[in-house]
Amino acid sequence: MFRQRLVFIQSVSIFLYLLVISYVNVKFQEHAVATFSPYPYFVFGQLAYVPVGMVLALQQFFHFLRGEGKVRLRKSVWILMILPALYLLLVPFFLPINTFLPMFLVTNIAVAPVLQVVLGYGLIISFYKK
Repeated sequence: MFRQRLVFIQSVSIFLYLLVISYVNVKFQEHAVATFSPYPYFVFGQLAYVPVGMVLALQQFFHFLRGEGKVRLRKSVWILMILPALYLLLVPFFLPINTFLPMFLVTNIAVAPVLQVVLGYGLIISFYKK
């Protein structure tokens, strides 16, 4: 029964979050056009969907909270999920480093939201207790 409630809460949370994020995105876009300062809009656009991944990982987070022992970090999750996602999200817009990946992958508008969800999910599941 708890899992069914949690899935319902996750669904409603994500839907409401997407509604809010859509409104905030328009406001950031209007601000960027009005002030000729696109950086707040870029930062928002590169990090807006990270909480969606965190909400999707709620079951793992509750399992983590119930566990006993010392908090540990899964290095494999950081190496295979989090660092590549951060690289693809930050390098093209914020760091003056040439990317070794093809530009169509870096500049594709469909890649960033997926990477943000992966980043949020990876941040939650990277911790465990042993």
